[in-house]
Amino acid sequence: MWIITIHSGIIIGIIFFWYRRTQFAPWFLPAISIKIVCGWLVGIIYNFYYSGGDTWNYFADGVTLANLARTDWASYLSNWFNADDLPPTLVYLRQPRALLMSQITSIGCLFTGNNYWLTSIYLSLLSFAGVWFLVRTLHLFFPTTRLAVNIAWLAFPSFVFWSSGILKETLAVGLISILVAMTLRIYFDKNSRQSMLFILPGLVATALLWLLKYYYAAVLIPLLIAIMLAKHLPFKRPNVLVRMVLLFILLIALATFMHPNLSAERLLVVIVQNHDIFVQKWRPNAIIHFWQLEPTLTSFLLNAPLALFSAWYRPLPFEINKMLAQIAGIEHCILLLISLSAFWKVRLTRALKTDEQLWAVSALLFSVLLGILLALSTPNFGTLVRYKVAFSPFLLYVLLVVLLRQNEQTA
Repeated sequence: MWIITIHSGIIIGIIFFWYRRTQFAPWFLPAISIKIVCGWLVGIIYNFYYSGGDTWNYFADGVTLANLARTDWASYLSNWFNADDLPPTLVYLRQPRALLMSQITSIGCLFTGNNYWLTSIYLSLLSFAGVWFLVRTLHLFFPTTRLAVNIAWLAFPSFVFWSSGILKETLAVGLISILVAMTLRIYFDKNSRQSMLFILPGLVATALLWLLKYYYAAVLIPLLIAIMLAKHLPFKRPNVLVRMVLLFILLIALATFMHPNLSAERLLVVIVQNHDIFVQKWRPNAIIHFWQLEPTLTSFLLNAPLALFSAWYRPLPFEINKMLAQIAGIEHCILLLISLSAFWKVRLTRALKTDEQLWAVSALLFSVLLGILLALSTPNFGTLVRYKVAFSPFLLYVLLVVLLRQNEQTA
């Protein structure tokens, strides 16, 4: 009981101090409170609705590692770098990325006395710190889009829910937000010395994101590098937007030659293998049915439209008769209506200014490419809804900006 009392005081103190630093921003307290509650709901749903799963497995492994730390600190620390000496009872012993999440969870277990709910709060706060940094950054450089920012990152239900609690996506979303925010600040910063402060944190965040969710990093990092190169290259033509797209394509192409596992041929094979595993594991009505998916470029291009639509808008309410799927379906219907309204009313180039165009197109590129890759490799709707939190707020943000900007122009 004393542990709960102490940590409750620490958490309330952190939130109050943070709230004062935000100059009492009206969205802050509701957003951070919902984030914490969603982290708890993740644990409750996985426990009672799914009868276990990732979040409780991470916690179970975290408890095992925390108990090891209490008895043998040297072994605990060495296990972060040497997997050979890990306890054989770990659920994720042979899964490096999941194991890293368990190791991070063990830090929370160590200081909270193996308390799931307190550990969940701390991880949710870490994720929220990255998201709030991005929100404030977007407020700073795109002040006319504040409403769209707040809705996309602080009030979008599936994003807030699946980026909370003891999940890999929780930390991945925080890292993605930090990287995008730092890139934005470097992009608009006229003082190069200040930008240098972001280099080391950026490298650390990149490494962590790669270790946790390498496929997020594989799309995001080349895109952010392309944005910076397009901004600072001395060429006048083509314009910065075209330069960014061309550089992004070039960086992706170069990456395929850096390692055999990153080659285009190998990548297609791995995606199809992952797809086949999900198809065998899940019920037919819970997966996306692609047309003769094979590890060839032609097959991928033919299935890309269905993959993109599914990643952005499925499952729809009539596709799966389960509570969580129905809730996700309603949200997808709303997103689809927003998309149709935005694309029907205005062209992107007419609604946005030059810098806004660059970042909006970048957000759409991220949402398109990652959405297609995720849908093809993880065709299960339940998993896809969780994985898509990496790009869903960026997509919603661009759509809302275009829609709201057009409404302002026609008012």
